[in-house]
Parts: sequence; C-alpha cells; structure tokens
Amino acid sequence: PLISWVVGFYIKRRKILSNIIISEYLPPPNISPPELGYLYDTRVGSKEIIACLLDLENRSVIKLEKYKDQIILKINKTGKFRPYESFLISEFSNKPIENLSFHSLEFSRLLRQELISNGYLHSNFFITVLKKTRTFVLIISVPFILFISYAFYNSGTPIYIIPFVAIFIGIAFSPYFFLTGFIANILSIKIVGHNWLKTEKLDKIWPEIEGYKKYVEVVEIERLKFKNHQDKENAINIVQAYAVALGLDTDWKSRFIT
Repeated sequence: PLISWVVGFYIKRRKILSNIIISEYLPPPNISPPELGYLYDTRVGSKEIIACLLDLENRSVIKLEKYKDQIILKINKTGKFRPYESFLISEFSNKPIENLSFHSLEFSRLLRQELISNGYLHSNFFITVLKKTRTFVLIISVPFILFISYAFYNSGTPIYIIPFVAIFIGIAFSPYFFLTGFIANILSIKIVGHNWLKTEKLDKIWPEIEGYKKYVEVVEIERLKFKNHQDKENAINIVQAYAVALGLDTDWKSRFIT
C-alpha cells in the first residue's frame, strides 16, 4: 500500500506540474532592446550596443562567434535595418566586438534620432537643455537676490531703492547664475539622465516598461543564466537582449566559454 501510494502521489504531482501555466510579460511593442534601454535610464553605453547585437543575432541577421579570445561578428543576411543597427553591422562586420565606447557617440546619435522620429523624445535637444538650464538659474538666483535685497533693507536702505538693488544684483551676477545653472544641469544629467526629454507618448507606456523589467528580474534572469552556462544552443532569445539593455546581469558571455 505504501509503495502504491508513493507511486500514485508521484504521478499526480507530475500531472499538476505539467499543467502549470507560466505567464509571460511582453515588452512594449515596436520598441527594440537598445531603444528600451535608452528610454529606461536615458543613457547610452556598452549595454545598449550589446543589446542591439544580441537582438540582431536573435533575428538571425548576424552571428556572434568566438575566435581565440575574442567575439567576432559574422553577417548572416543583408537588408534594410534601423540606422543605428546598420551602423553597428558596418562597424563590427568580421571584426572583434571591442572598444564599444569609441562607437557609442554615433550610435547614441542615431538611436536618439530614431526615438525622436517615433515620438518618444523631444526633437529639439538644445532648446530643451536651455529651458532646463533656465529653471536651475531661477532656482539659484532668486533666493540669492532676495537674501541680498533683504540685507540691504535691514541696513537701512529705503524701500523704494530695493527693487533697483535687486535688478543691479541680477545683472551683475548674471554670468555667475548662468554658469552655476548650466553646471547644475550637467550634474543632473549625469545623475538622473535625460528624463526631462521624455514625451507624453513615453509616459503612457512607462508602466509597461517598468512591468516588463520587473518580470525579467523575477522570472527570467536565472533562466537566462542557466541557458548561457548549460544550454548554450538555446541561449539566443529576445529576452536576453532586453535584459542586457535594462542593465540586468545575464552572464551573456558565458555561452562563449568552452
């Protein structure tokens, strides 16, 4: 009886496990891995370039192969691709994947243009930068002018003179205000990225982006690492490219280690 119960329990357990449905969370439609990576943190680096190459490999456009101690790009098929994809194919064709920072500037420009044309980023970058700098200038200058004007008022300066004092201070210190505002703007870009370049169209799909990142973190990461280490033939998939673009550790290079 005990043996039959154990066998029956095992068979029943196998049936239950075979009927489990694993939900899949898809990335926002029509947004490639490098585009999603840039939109998420508004920065372009090696992870966006690698994500783009992994995406191209998943689409059988290229093949990444190990040659000695390097990873080489081999072209499988030609066609019409996004400008930033064509740029990487041209730059790395039959060449080792290295010196990614050297290629990031042009790749960033082409990637940003694609996102602007699709309505996810504001088109006029420099005007947007100036507007943001103006905001920092106001934040820095107004308290300073008020403080100095109040000091003059306390020292006995007539009240009708104070507005002229404020105007003079604003003009005299305007180069300082603009410089510090510009520096504050640059620091904010370095710390939080170009989040202020995002459009309403991007805001609408932002919950999808956050949801997909959470799904990949919770469900896919360990599966991707396992495939890269143990199941190398099936390691090429679209989730891998999106995970890399989102800055998640997938050990994608492990499949090239023999």
